Amino acid sequence: MSALEDLTVDGARHAALEARIEQLEAQLAEHRSPRVEILSEPLTYEARLLPAKGFPGGFRAIPTRENHSYVRDFVLAQCRTGNWRPAMDRQERHAEEMRKVGQARERLFYPDVEVEFEQRATSWTNGQGGYFAPPLWIVEQFATVPTPARVLAEKAPKFELPVGAQSVSLPGWTAGAEVGVTTLNNVPPTVDIIDQPISSAVATIAGNEDAPMQMLEQSPLGAHFDWAVFTNMEERYGYQLELQLITGAGAAVPQGSGNNQLLGIYNNTLIPAANVIAYTGAAEGTATAATTMYDDIGLLAAKIGQARKLPPEGWMLTTSRGAWLASSEDQQNRPLMIADTQPDGVWDLMGYPVWVNDAIPRTSGAGQEERIICLRPSDWLILESDRRTSVYTEVMSGTLQARIQMRRYVAALLRQPTSVSYLTGVGMNTGGGF
Repeated sequence: MSALEDLTVDGARHAALEARIEQLEAQLAEHRSPRVEILSEPLTYEARLLPAKGFPGGFRAIPTRENHSYVRDFVLAQCRTGNWRPAMDRQERHAEEMRKVGQARERLFYPDVEVEFEQRATSWTNGQGGYFAPPLWIVEQFATVPTPARVLAEKAPKFELPVGAQSVSLPGWTAGAEVGVTTLNNVPPTVDIIDQPISSAVATIAGNEDAPMQMLEQSPLGAHFDWAVFTNMEERYGYQLELQLITGAGAAVPQGSGNNQLLGIYNNTLIPAANVIAYTGAAEGTATAATTMYDDIGLLAAKIGQARKLPPEGWMLTTSRGAWLASSEDQQNRPLMIADTQPDGVWDLMGYPVWVNDAIPRTSGAGQEERIICLRPSDWLILESDRRTSVYTEVMSGTLQARIQMRRYVAALLRQPTSVSYLTGVGMNTGGGF
């Protein structure tokens, strides 16, 4: 090889090395420099509350994208009228956003989630949704219908309900897989497996809201009526789910079958009879009621320990029942309960936390029973579908209306019925103004 050829080869190698050095330097600079990542972008129909002095509650709503209406876009896309192609694009983008949000199991329409839809009023009449019509009010601070919060449904383990399921089942053992101390030359314990299915029907919880087309198409931007509708519907969904977990009328065998309802605590015959304690002593409003009831309250925890072989995790009772019990006095006029230092009224009963649940009915049984429930929420399984919303124009087109709908599907399995106990009987009747 000539000297010229040697120089040519060396030059090529040198150039390759310089290119590699530049590449490594660029990677090193990227690694050392601050990195900015966009974690999320505004949703298609999202509005956001920002602090602002002079506004009620100290907040005002601003759109984070162009101020488009979900309902108006739906109508345009469905009817192929006006500027419908961009509207259809926004609807498709919105559907994909909702799918991703559902997979992440974010809680839409809750104060800690910045996902809000622009909505419209149902009627020009005040008192029928017309207060959401012009003039523009601070509707972000609107008061929804008073609704109990989810309690058991939040404490229990939750999973996504698969698409297409009409029921959910899981195997449960009542005997088998036993072990024990085995002496030399003796047979270890042998117990045949006895299993039984634990099943739940899939319940549908849904709601409709009818709105005039004039309001959907002619009301000004920013009325936020559909956001208010979906917010209230989601709260009512949580309440209805809580009711189903407590009083659902699904059949017991298989658990939750029939009526497309869940099997609630009060109708679950798999809960041992010993765990349902009839309190027949003095009722609320009687001076000795709390002290005579106290022993039976303790029995609730004891029965779970005896049958489930694990202690309870807490109590569920209404605000009213909790206030009565916490303010009652013993026979020496001393308060039965001393408030803990925990915030927001959190307190314990016999060493287990109290979860205030105002979805518990006040009129159970033959009288006005307001029951006390002791339980282990970790022994439940809650399977919920994504939130699904629709707007239908054809069904009410004769009266120029659209129907806004929200629906969710849910199943619930009480894997260990021995982990629930509750007080019942005429002694649980309310009284004394509580």
